[in-house]
Amino acid sequence: MKCAYKYCRYGGEVEKENAVKRSNRYWHKECAHEADMKNEIKDYYYKKFNSKEPMKNANTALKKFINEQGYSADYVMYCLKKAEKLNSIYGLSYTLSYKKNEEEFKKMVANRTKIEYNQPVNDIFEREVAKIDRKQDKKWRDFF
Repeated sequence: MKCAYKYCRYGGEVEKENAVKRSNRYWHKECAHEADMKNEIKDYYYKKFNSKEPMKNANTALKKFINEQGYSADYVMYCLKKAEKLNSIYGLSYTLSYKKNEEEFKKMVANRTKIEYNQPVNDIFEREVAKIDRKQDKKWRDFF
C-alpha cells in the first residue's frame, strides 16, 4: 500500500498490517505522528502568540524545519514551548539551531525512553538522536 503522507521518509510503501488507517488511506505510524504533530504545532503557535500570520507561512515554515532541515516534529514542538516571544514562526529557526536546546531535548528523550537489558532499542529514539547528531557543525580541524 502507498503511504498517504506526502513527505514519507520510508519509501512510500507501507504494509497493511503495520499501517495506521485514516478514512480510506494508510499511513506509517511515524508519518501519521509527524502529520499530527505539525497540526499541533500550528495550533499551539497561534494560541500561545495570538499570531495574525497567514496559515500559509506556518505551513511553509514547518515544511522547511521538519522536511528540509531534518528536525523532528517533537523537537520543533519542544522549542516552540520554550520560546517566550515570537513575532513570526520563522523566528523559531534560532531556537531550533541553539545547541543547548538540542542537548536538553536529547536528555529529555533519553530519560523518557526506558531501555531494559536484552530488549531492542527503540527505533524512534535512534532516529531522533541521529537527526540531531547530524546537525552538528563541522569545523576545519575535523577534516585533518
